[in-house]
Amino acid sequence: MKKVCILLITATLIWLFILVKCVDFQMWIPTDFSQAEEQLTFDPQERVLYYYSSLSADGKIAYNRILAQIQNHPDEIEIPVLSEEEFQKMFQALSYDNPDLLCMQNESQIVKRGAKAYFVPQYTCDRETCNANAAALESAVQEVLNGVPSNADVYAIELYLHDAVCARLVYETADGSGYTAFDALVGGRAVCEGYARAVQLLLNRVGIQNYLVTGTGINATGESEGHMWNLVFLEGQHYYVDATWDDMDSVAIDRYSHSYFNVSDAD
Repeated sequence: MKKVCILLITATLIWLFILVKCVDFQMWIPTDFSQAEEQLTFDPQERVLYYYSSLSADGKIAYNRILAQIQNHPDEIEIPVLSEEEFQKMFQALSYDNPDLLCMQNESQIVKRGAKAYFVPQYTCDRETCNANAAALESAVQEVLNGVPSNADVYAIELYLHDAVCARLVYETADGSGYTAFDALVGGRAVCEGYARAVQLLLNRVGIQNYLVTGTGINATGESEGHMWNLVFLEGQHYYVDATWDDMDSVAIDRYSHSYFNVSDAD
């Protein structure tokens, strides 16, 4: 009986050793993403993702896998192995293409184990809070969209959305907030990034092609500072829209202009 027990224990230990080694060995076999389908959460006929379109094939696969899973708040998501440049470009595309992607911090990382790579997101809040914020944002978006004039042409719809953003917001930030569409449309207070993401989200919902633009601007004191606005496509032409600079809170809380609405390259 004793010999049988020893044999069973030995066999078990050998099996566990082989299992561990097999798992460890699997980490050195690259995952084959060649057949990965690009499962997007939008209709490519209605919406063009500007930053996504510039990614490498592996960058697009990583983008899609993250976008499909991130709402469940996983600890990590396996993606293709990317260079540092590819990863940074992919991460920026995720952020700039998806103004309704909430709760993911601006800093995340890739962890490599053997021949595999894992995206490790950092979250601004827990899953329950994130879902509640997403629901509140959706409610605010629908509130704005319910006011779109009936039978209006594309230009009139764009103008209405621009004015709605300016009317709802005050240029202000505190405690690191003001950078998201949630801060803008739900909180009513944002900096340029919040304004631009709110405009982007609303234009996306009505099918007007647009994307975020970042650069520098000159503030009231003559100093250069980072800035964000929108580029919009209408009838085969592109125009720039800057709701932040059109919102005249310094004059009156309910005042706004159209000085930076649909301006050309020359302007």
